Amino acid sequence: MVVIDGIVDIVFFVDVILNFHTTFVGPGGEVVSDPKIIRMNYLKTWFIIDLLSCLPYDVINAFQGATNSNISRIFSALKVVRLLRLGRVVRKLDHYIEYGLAFLVLLMLFFVLIAHWLACIWYKIGIDNLNEQSWLYKLGNDIKEPYNLTQKGSSERGGPVLGWNTCLPFTIP
Repeated sequence: MVVIDGIVDIVFFVDVILNFHTTFVGPGGEVVSDPKIIRMNYLKTWFIIDLLSCLPYDVINAFQGATNSNISRIFSALKVVRLLRLGRVVRKLDHYIEYGLAFLVLLMLFFVLIAHWLACIWYKIGIDNLNEQSWLYKLGNDIKEPYNLTQKGSSERGGPVLGWNTCLPFTIP
């Protein structure tokens, strides 16, 4: 996952560089191709959001260690800034593909995002209330990887490995 996050960070950084050289349509409907005006327009509009979205927060967290978890949480929350770019992507998608297909794709991505957020909340509820009635505790017992409740404050509680393949009835190599 660190490699994939690194690739995504690099793609966002390349996009920032390309936006300094990409023409745009001015307020009068004319295409602006003057490099100086393009750079100033980008710096005034989307540069800060794009810069925040391309910083490698995972690398910063790795070098920081577990000394200050609040700063680590802030860095992780700043990755949500990438969602602000979704509005620009929607406008560009509308120009390149049929509106119905674009709407369908965006609607599916929206549902996937909401499902991911709900799954995160569901996991957080299960891990914060870890007792014999918790769904995580029961899942651990069902798949023969039980949680050790005597070490509740410890980071090594045992239990199922996090990941999408833990829900499958078979193991993926």
